[in-house]
Amino acid sequence: MLLDLPNFSVGKPYPGTLLQIRNPDTLEILGPDQQGEICVKAPGLFRSYLNNPEATEKAFVDGYFRTGDIGYYDANGFLYVVDRLKEIFKYYNNHISPSELENVIQKHPKVKEVCVIGFPDVGGHVPRAFVTVHSFTEPKKDLEEELKQFANSKLATYKHLSGGVYIVDALPRGKTGKISRQLVEKLPVP
Repeated sequence: MLLDLPNFSVGKPYPGTLLQIRNPDTLEILGPDQQGEICVKAPGLFRSYLNNPEATEKAFVDGYFRTGDIGYYDANGFLYVVDRLKEIFKYYNNHISPSELENVIQKHPKVKEVCVIGFPDVGGHVPRAFVTVHSFTEPKKDLEEELKQFANSKLATYKHLSGGVYIVDALPRGKTGKISRQLVEKLPVP
């Protein structure tokens, strides 16, 4: 039997599992459709790290395990995972999810792959995108500007690609074959 789940939802918590979404900075509990860190409490969940009270204190808040994932739940209780907390960066106290920006840029028909990183700036970090494309006939700089305008027209101002868009031949991958943000951060910018 197929379940009728909303797009991109990971479903509802398993029975007996308690779920909270918390602001990663203040640890305030958030409501439906508000993004924050996913925290869970369940009967079978471990309660502490062996002989490591410091790690235990960092990993739990009010008995809930801090997963390190950013997500939200909707009015019907469906959970959505958006990104990893360690991937999120800030620009003037606004959280920016690289995955969210990548999903927007990926919708451009010429984009094959994309990786967004945070580039240091006065306000924290600004988004910078590295992309591979299927093909193009216009000058590279023109296509980079087109991709930047395409994305910026769909994003909040603080999420604009102020760090630029750069077309590369390939995006570096780690041992698992996935694009590596750490290696992308080392790519030279013309």
